[in-house]
Amino acid sequence: MTEDTFIAARRRLIDEARALLADERAVPDFFRAFMALVRDLAGDDGLDGVDLDVFKLLETWEESVGATKASAETALRSRLAQFVPPPSYREPLIAWVVEYSDPREPGAAFQAGAFTTEAQARRLLKKLEPAQWRSDLHINSIPVHDTVEDWEWDQ
Repeated sequence: MTEDTFIAARRRLIDEARALLADERAVPDFFRAFMALVRDLAGDDGLDGVDLDVFKLLETWEESVGATKASAETALRSRLAQFVPPPSYREPLIAWVVEYSDPREPGAAFQAGAFTTEAQARRLLKKLEPAQWRSDLHINSIPVHDTVEDWEWDQ
């Protein structure tokens, strides 16, 4: 299974952030790692969300000197601590579910099948598209968490 470039970059960023927070890396090392990931973290409109926050904090850190630099590092570490999942966190599995509605049963929704990859869900979707009695045929991705705590962290 191939991993989305953004997801792979985000995982790498989390690993780098963990290393910084554990004092296994210095901020300059984190800065270099982050900058190497920027292209993969950016969407059509550039960086956003947490990634943009981290970028701005890194810019502030880079431009600072003396006590201001220490303060900028503290702000960066604080933001990263909010971004890095706790050690007990387990990533959810993703189920790719082919769903549809049946005009003969208004208001009801059905699942034709669920898969561990989007590619397989798309294969089923193509097979089912000619069926006249199915409408609103689509794929829904559903994260499946082990615990409520893991789910809460993702929110």
